[in-house]
Amino acid sequence: IQFAGIVETEVSSPPNFTAYANYFPPRISGTQYNASLKYFKKILQSLEFNNCAFHCELKLNRNKPFLIEIACRPPGGRILEGYKLAYGIDFMEALLDLWLGNTVSLEKKQSRYINQSGIFSEKRGELKSIRGIGKLKKMQGMHEITRVLNAGDEIITYPNTPVPVYYFSVEASSIQELENKIKLIKQTVI
Repeated sequence: IQFAGIVETEVSSPPNFTAYANYFPPRISGTQYNASLKYFKKILQSLEFNNCAFHCELKLNRNKPFLIEIACRPPGGRILEGYKLAYGIDFMEALLDLWLGNTVSLEKKQSRYINQSGIFSEKRGELKSIRGIGKLKKMQGMHEITRVLNAGDEIITYPNTPVPVYYFSVEASSIQELENKIKLIKQTVI
């Protein structure tokens, strides 16, 4: 078993739990990290997964992990890209090696702080305007900042599947620098 790491995913409040941000590495305590890893290994051993990629989603409640999902596939969404940016781990290359019977290594080649965020509106309606994205494209550490909706587009939210107004992926050399960049991005895009 090779363990690549833990990703912290921020979700909106109940009942919707929309996943809107990923942090690499997670902003959790050592106690939470170790409890999650121990719980995950217990689940994995009982399921006897072998020769496959897998991911496990847990919810932490008072430092105690609870299983949400476990699957014999790599994680979805932009998480694979996040692992590559944060740690230099190429999951698809590793998966191909696994299928071909080659040696697989999920060893970290680098260590960066990454945040991937979709910015959603909680109110339905029409997007009147969006400004500031162009100013941020050259920000140091900005991997991507993309307008998902344009002026005049319908803002889609629950009960339908929500669509973000914009998305960004940014990196930093520390968690404090990362938090400062996220704050600047959210203040700049109007």
